[in-house]
Amino acid sequence: MQGKTEQLIIPGAAGDIEAVLFTPEADANKLFVMCHPHPLFQGSMDNKVVTTMTRALAELGFTTLRFNYRGVGKSAGEYDHGIGEVTDTLTVLDYLQQRFGAPKTFVLGGFSFGGFVAYQTAIQQLPNALILVSPSIAKLNADTPEPLCPTLVIQGDSDETIPAETVYAWLKTRKNSITVKEIIGASHFFHGKLLDLRDIAQDFIKGLAL
Repeated sequence: MQGKTEQLIIPGAAGDIEAVLFTPEADANKLFVMCHPHPLFQGSMDNKVVTTMTRALAELGFTTLRFNYRGVGKSAGEYDHGIGEVTDTLTVLDYLQQRFGAPKTFVLGGFSFGGFVAYQTAIQQLPNALILVSPSIAKLNADTPEPLCPTLVIQGDSDETIPAETVYAWLKTRKNSITVKEIIGASHFFHGKLLDLRDIAQDFIKGLAL
């Protein structure tokens, strides 16, 4: 996987947003942005699930970006209960569009709390595809609007933080078809299952022929 990795500071509503951008040598005008887990529980862009997902899409020729929400790492500000974190994500997307122009293909992803952030962001700025890994659905209910794009949910059956049955119950409230892939024996952080996570994400994107 050949390309260039950049450490970025992006101006945001709460101050600087720290990010890491990977640009492949062969630019296919495809973009993937990944949202990290809860900042109050050591969540950051360096989480192994986040880095696994960005590498998985980079291997498919995507420009990838992961970033720290406000108050995490070198990002300014403080935790804002998901509201400011969605704003941070939209700010990052605006930066990328200004820098690269509108991508031919845009995929958005999120893990745990980041799944909530990505879902809310996708309602406002529709991606070509959405990937949610063990998404936090506590603040999402039957009345929450749905992003109208192909969506993949990857869930561990042994998730001790966000039980699989709660995610599956929420999915039944969704009207649009969502692809669900369960990883047997996977805990919340997918210890020992990261390669399975990578393979599922890549197969989903390949199947969409984006």
